Amino acid sequence: MEKLEDAYIVEKVKSGDRQLFAYLVNRHKQMVYRLCFRILGSNEEAEECAQDVFVKAYRSLGKFKGDSQFSTWLYRIAYNTSLTRLDKIKRKSFEALETNQMAESVEPEGYMNLCHEEQKQYLNKALSLLAPEEKVLMELYYFKEMSLKEISEITGKPENNIKVKIHRSRAKLKASMLQSLKHEIKSLL
Repeated sequence: MEKLEDAYIVEKVKSGDRQLFAYLVNRHKQMVYRLCFRILGSNEEAEECAQDVFVKAYRSLGKFKGDSQFSTWLYRIAYNTSLTRLDKIKRKSFEALETNQMAESVEPEGYMNLCHEEQKQYLNKALSLLAPEEKVLMELYYFKEMSLKEISEITGKPENNIKVKIHRSRAKLKASMLQSLKHEIKSLL
C-alpha cells in the first residue's frame, strides 16, 4: 500500500472508500504538523491545528481537482488554517501568544539534518526571531526544498513576492546568527 500514489487514494476516497483517508493522514501528518508548528510555535496548538486541517481536507476533498499534487493542496489548507488560528490567538490574548512563543518547544524528529547541536541552537534562535510567515517560507524553500512556484500555490502569493521575502528572511537570519556568534566570541575572551 505504501507505493500507492496520493491521486489514486484520493479518487478511491471520493468514490466511497472513506477508510483510505486514514492512509493519507498517516502519510502527511508529520508534514502538516511541522507547518502548523512553525506558524503557531506551540506543540499543543500545532496538534489541534493539524487535526483541523485533516477534518477540513476530508470535508473539502470533493473540491480537490487534481490540478496540483495532493500534498500541495493539503499544505495550502494547513497554511491557511494555521494563519487563521494564529489570528484568533492574537485577538484572544497577546499575553497568551507571548507565553506560547516562550514555551520550550520540542522539534519533530528529522526536522533538520545539521551536524552539530550548536548549529541547531543558533539556527533555531535565529528562526525564532522571524515572523511566522517568514519561518514558513524558509522551511518550505530550504528544508522541504520546494520551488517558488509550489510555495506560491500554497501561500497564494506571487513568486516574486516570495522570492523577496525569502531573500530578506535569509538576511535577517544571517545578521542574527552573526550577532549570536559575536556574543559567543566575546564571552570566550
